[in-house]
Amino acid sequence: MTARETDSAPLRARPPGRQGLYDPAFEHDACGVGFVVDIKGRKSHRILAQAIEVLRNLDHRGASGSEVNTGDGAGVLLQMPHRFLVGACEQAHIALPEPGHYGCATIFMPKSLAKRRKLEQRFQQIVQSEGQAFLGWRTVPTCNRSLGETALASEPVVRQASNASSMSSASAPTTRSAPRPSTAPSSGTSAACRSRRWSTRACCSPSS
Repeated sequence: MTARETDSAPLRARPPGRQGLYDPAFEHDACGVGFVVDIKGRKSHRILAQAIEVLRNLDHRGASGSEVNTGDGAGVLLQMPHRFLVGACEQAHIALPEPGHYGCATIFMPKSLAKRRKLEQRFQQIVQSEGQAFLGWRTVPTCNRSLGETALASEPVVRQASNASSMSSASAPTTRSAPRPSTAPSSGTSAACRSRRWSTRACCSPSS
């Protein structure tokens, strides 16, 4: 196409119409997204390691404020890591059913223990009102060494709730109550080290 033809080509004022697997209703903005996949469907920690490398390479796409270590946040969305979750939940005395029969909700909670308990109780009530079985809570280990002062001021306690269908929980091993949450975030290492800003939203995603 020549420069003249390019100049005269009409600009698209709106997305194309619905066709095949494409639906303009799903259009949304995204700044910097990368995908990593094993085309043969093999599960591997290497996929997560490569996804974190993609995240590092997209650092230039993240917005930051007056502090270089406080930004708009970033993360990795991945398939439910069943074997990892089984081990992590066992430490919190939570027995998970087979893959595909449960879900995990990762929720940003306030640091106040009293407020956190009220929110957790309300969450459990909603789960049970929907005919689901609540399995238990665990505190997600986080690392805040890379967070700026602004992010630290609103840093939450990250809690993860495990839920299952009533039929799945009936066939699962007996679940004991999880220990009471601590009054401060747990120390440790996780992908949360790479998130530079905390928000108050709850994220029910398949990531741990």
